[in-house]
Amino acid sequence: MSYKEIKENNKYKILITGGCGFIGSSLAKELLSDGHKVVLIDNLFTGRKENIEDINDLNCELHLLDLTDSKNVKKLDKIISDIDICYHLAASIGVKLVQEKPKETFINSTKINDVLFPLFEKHKTKVIYSSTSEVYGETKNESGSVETDKLEIYPVQKPRGSYACSKLFSEFLIRSYNFPTVVVRFFNVVGPSQVPDYGHVLPKFIQAAKNNKDLEVYHDGTQVRSFCDIRDCIQMLKLLLNDEHNGEIYNIGSDKNVCNVATLAQTVINVSNSKSRIINIPFEEALGKQFEEIYIRFPNTQKISQYYKCKYSLTNIIENILQSM
Repeated sequence: MSYKEIKENNKYKILITGGCGFIGSSLAKELLSDGHKVVLIDNLFTGRKENIEDINDLNCELHLLDLTDSKNVKKLDKIISDIDICYHLAASIGVKLVQEKPKETFINSTKINDVLFPLFEKHKTKVIYSSTSEVYGETKNESGSVETDKLEIYPVQKPRGSYACSKLFSEFLIRSYNFPTVVVRFFNVVGPSQVPDYGHVLPKFIQAAKNNKDLEVYHDGTQVRSFCDIRDCIQMLKLLLNDEHNGEIYNIGSDKNVCNVATLAQTVINVSNSKSRIINIPFEEALGKQFEEIYIRFPNTQKISQYYKCKYSLTNIIENILQSM
């Protein structure tokens, strides 16, 4: 009898695609500590093997595979046949990367879907799919973006929209298949081991402040964002293992840590006791003439807060990242 047919104390065999990434590696460690078996798949394009170097657990296995390569279907079929639940996190990440390589964003997403979704359907694997807050465009409600809001995609002339469009396409596509799903839309999840390379503003600011270098704020810094501690994010992701959440969409983020980017930069300087200055950089200089900003975006978390409320403040987040550096 296979592991898929035997459940002891609600322990599962869980696949994490993008398992060497920031969220994937953090989730893996937490799931292992809870007694689950974990399988990681990554191609190390944006994931980093050092993120999982401290995992020394016989219940964890790593496969270095390219999910866009159809040649890996047989190997993936064998892996997924024994999986109960998949956290599907593999994707192109970061505004900067998407802005620079919009074609790759679409192609990667489409190829991954073509390879994985039929296998999930074949084996009836439950999938927790990582979408993005980018699908909301601007937040239009004072209480934040709600899962049932009408969604907004950029004009096709704006490369940034390719990421939101690829994720929204995947949200629709995954519902057309016959396997259990939960969709999560992430809002700026941050914490130790996150790199600033792909346009993530908080790790970029903290790294600069740590070295007393200028903090580059795009435009006038009035853009509003919220920031969710990775420790809160992981707790929210874990509760979705329960089948009562199947078929649902959840915002994963904090409605407490909401501020504009200029305030964020000053807070980083204050908490880190840095001698850094704040300088303003025009969008077109940093990200090109075709870049279009989303000025206000933060989540309404009423739905997920029925099960878990975020604990960590923005100061807690910054202190935790500084301590890890």
